[in-house]
Amino acid sequence: MPYRPAGFSKVYDAFKDPQGARVATGAIAFSFMYDSATAGGTKPLTPLDLVGPKWKGKIASSYPHNDDAVFGGQKAIGVGTAGSAVSTSPVKFAIGAGHPFMAWGQRTAVLKQAKNSTAARLFLNWQLSAEMRNGSFNGWSVPTSLPRPD
Repeated sequence: MPYRPAGFSKVYDAFKDPQGARVATGAIAFSFMYDSATAGGTKPLTPLDLVGPKWKGKIASSYPHNDDAVFGGQKAIGVGTAGSAVSTSPVKFAIGAGHPFMAWGQRTAVLKQAKNSTAARLFLNWQLSAEMRNGSFNGWSVPTSLPRPD
């Protein structure tokens, strides 16, 4: 059902329904990840960087819905996974400058059949709050009012 939580007007237009039927509460991206310790001095940032004998037997891949199990510390590269562009972990999310990667706004809405629509509205407000967005796991926020990570 239509609902415009606090901050709705500051959400990028592409991430919301103008009538309030849905709003993205975060942007999620798929690419691949690499373990900087295992990868050594080579930082693979594009799919083409993975071509060649250097990475043979060192790449784990799965269907995207199994992305939590891709890496597991057993391979140097995990393909088909979501990650953080702002993480301080030794496992880095690969995003090459000028190279495309898949990303989308994670849609959220208040369902007409919700048992507690007030709780759903509170959840949407919390999801778009500065406190939640600043602590976001991936650093990509949908409101224009928050700074984007480098």
